[in-house]
Amino acid sequence: MHKYGYMFRKKNGGGVTPTDAFPAPTHCHECGTAGTGYGYSAGVHVGDTRDGERIEQSPAVCYACCHAHDVVQLQNRTKPFFAYVSCDGKAIQNWPGGNLGTVTAEWRVRSGFADVTCYRVRDVHGGLWHGKGSGRGMCVTLRPCK
Repeated sequence: MHKYGYMFRKKNGGGVTPTDAFPAPTHCHECGTAGTGYGYSAGVHVGDTRDGERIEQSPAVCYACCHAHDVVQLQNRTKPFFAYVSCDGKAIQNWPGGNLGTVTAEWRVRSGFADVTCYRVRDVHGGLWHGKGSGRGMCVTLRPCK
């Protein structure tokens, strides 16, 4: 078996396919450390399977490498960034829970029939962002302040 295991997801939105042909990851694709908690990264198209469905392959990446990638991506201020608001509403985090910044302001706005929570955020590099989300513990779309 190859040193790096891979997670396979069906292209049509199905879940991970746990079969003997596609083993669970055993090592991080980036740094090579062994352990659990892998499977986060962009998918790479593989092709057709035995049953004719298209699948994509995601190299397994550990939480530390995931956090390092997200910190680097925060430096690119040309496009939106997706993160999670901590449950106490004081921090912005990536999905494994790594700190990406602090919330400097939070307020709720009525938008149609629903409430939207707005945020001002200072990232780990000192950059300012603004964004909207559903509330604490949920995903927020951040855009850079000009």
